[in-house]
Amino acid sequence: MTSYGISLFGDLGVIYGGEPIPVSGSRQRSLLALLAINPNLTLSPDRIIEELWGDEPPGRPTNALRFHLSKLRSQVTPDDGDRNALIETQPGGYALTINPENIDTVQYAGLVERAETLLGLDPETASEAIAQAEALVSGQPLAEFHYEEFARGFVARTDQLLRRGRSAAVDIAIARGDDDGAIARIRKAIEDDPYDEGLYRRLMLVHYRAGRAQDALAAYKEATARLGEDLGLEPSPELAELEEQILLHTVTP
Repeated sequence: MTSYGISLFGDLGVIYGGEPIPVSGSRQRSLLALLAINPNLTLSPDRIIEELWGDEPPGRPTNALRFHLSKLRSQVTPDDGDRNALIETQPGGYALTINPENIDTVQYAGLVERAETLLGLDPETASEAIAQAEALVSGQPLAEFHYEEFARGFVARTDQLLRRGRSAAVDIAIARGDDDGAIARIRKAIEDDPYDEGLYRRLMLVHYRAGRAQDALAAYKEATARLGEDLGLEPSPELAELEEQILLHTVTP
C-alpha cells in the first residue's frame, strides 16, 4: 500500500509514493503544518482556529476552516486516492494520520538515539547512523513557520534534538580517533550557537587531548572575546578553571 511521508526540516513537504506533492496557499500550508506537528492527534476545530488565526478569526471561522481543509485535502489526495487517507475527520475534530516513521524529524530522532546507543559499542556503525540522520536535515525545522506561535514548541524541541545530534556526532568522531573531524563539527556548532560555553569547553578539551595546548588556549580567548564584546559577560568559573588546568597541564584525562 502506498504511504505518505512528511518533511518538516526545511520547506514543509508531503511525499506520496516517493514523489513530492506540491501544496500551495499560505493558509492551507499553515493548516498542514499544524496537523503534521501533532501527528495522529485529533485537534478540535476550536483549537485549530485559535492556533491559526489567534485573536483575529474570520467572520465565520468554522466555515473558513472547512473551506481551507477541503482545499488542502484536494491538493494532497492522488487522483485515485481517498480524500481522508492523510487527513481524517474524527469525532471531535481532525487528525493527520501517518506512520510516525515516515516523518523526517521522527526518523532523525531514531537515528540519533541509535548512534548514541552504539557509541561505546561500535563507533563505526554509530558514525553511519549519525551520517544518515544528518542527511535528513535540509534546513531549519519548519523553516517557513519558524517564528509562528503555533510552531514554537515544536521548533524548540527540534532545535534541542539537533543540538543532541551534533553532540553525538562530536562524541562519535572522538571515539573514532578523528580529532580533526570533532573539531570541525564543534566549529560548525559554534556557528549555529555562538554563545554556548559548553561548545568552547569541548573544543578546548579536544585540542588539548590532541596535543594542541596552544589551540586550546586560543579557543578560550575566542570565547572570552565573543562573550565580552557581544554580551558583556565574563566566562564562567568552570571555563576559566579549565584554562588554568590547561596552562598547568593538570587536565583530567
